[in-house]
Amino acid sequence: MHQKILLETSIKQEGRFLLTHRMEQALQILQLPRLDLQDLIQQELEKNPLLERKEQKTVSIDPSFLPEKKSLFSSLEEQIHYLFSSKDLPIAQEIIKHIDRKGYLSVSLEELSTHLQKDLILLEKILLQIHKKMEPAGIGSRSLQECLFLQIKRKSPRSLEEKIIKTQFSNLLHHRFALIQKELKITKEELQVSIQKISSLSLHPGGSFFEELAPSRFPDIVLKKRKNTWHISIHQEEIFTLPISSYLSKDKEEKKQMHDWISSGKWLMQSLTRRKDLLLKLTIYLVKKQNAFFEGTGNLQPIHMKEAAEELGMHESTISRAVYEKYIDCPKGIFSIRSFFTYSLRTSSGKTSNAFALQTLQKLVAEEKKAFSDNDLSQKLKDRGVYCSRRTITKYRKKLKIPSSIRRNWTKSTPL
Repeated sequence: MHQKILLETSIKQEGRFLLTHRMEQALQILQLPRLDLQDLIQQELEKNPLLERKEQKTVSIDPSFLPEKKSLFSSLEEQIHYLFSSKDLPIAQEIIKHIDRKGYLSVSLEELSTHLQKDLILLEKILLQIHKKMEPAGIGSRSLQECLFLQIKRKSPRSLEEKIIKTQFSNLLHHRFALIQKELKITKEELQVSIQKISSLSLHPGGSFFEELAPSRFPDIVLKKRKNTWHISIHQEEIFTLPISSYLSKDKEEKKQMHDWISSGKWLMQSLTRRKDLLLKLTIYLVKKQNAFFEGTGNLQPIHMKEAAEELGMHESTISRAVYEKYIDCPKGIFSIRSFFTYSLRTSSGKTSNAFALQTLQKLVAEEKKAFSDNDLSQKLKDRGVYCSRRTITKYRKKLKIPSSIRRNWTKSTPL
């Protein structure tokens, strides 16, 4: 039976021309994730007495979403308020938003610097403070070596273990223990003691915390299926302007102020309507294109943003802004909207998305007893009908933060 898509909100098409600075502000509203948008609306409500919130329906919360103990993100959020000044706090908040559940920084500082339009040196200084003073030790690391080094530096500063991690890490991973002894002029017994201490360090400093979504990951869109109908809801506050007859005044300054409030209020409502309209159109498009994935009967299909932009009659940059840090809650879980736009890979039966290759790669690594090399993984994917070169496997492995086969074997074995 042909499926319908039911929209649980009404949308008005607006086509008015806005001044350049307001166009920029409208683009900012489009790009803001759910909670950041709520903050902006609250600021506008405080500034403009003609704006009011619409009554919101009471939303029941799944008890499973409520943490029984402190999460990694809430712990970091609490610490940065004590550690950083009001000037550096927003940057620190942005950094911890990109710390994954294992405790590693998931983006490069160069990317954050570009996104925040802040000096890279400033970001490096703030990350250094996180590394030095925040708990757990090793949080915000960018590599396994840095993770272990930060932990041992706090636990045993200027120790043999610190020196081994700093100068002999490659030899350590490759089990070249005789070479470490020779380089550092130490005995086998001294090396054994040091390696035992290093082995006690955590590979995933964030792993002991309850997993909770960072604020930027609360869903903007909810997609549910009832019977044979998909229901789409957009999480966005509604506002309206108060009647202005009681505010009319003959005073010139008051009339000007009134005009500014009215103009500002209309602009905000128009921008919010456009944002909701675009997210709805985008979700409908994704449901049509990725229906098998949402139904649980297939994998993600390759879609390019350019393709979506052409079909929806928009510029590709508009789509890019719309999906920025937006999340969708669907029957299969909470996903980044950006993750639905994937590249295609050749398969034995045609094409599939790179997301399927990533998922298969993760599964292969999770099930391995002895770590597969990238060549092995490439062959195993090929056996499953997905053609990925060794170089592509290496690229995907790094994207998923999967260590090399040498490192994976090291973590599986007991040194010495």
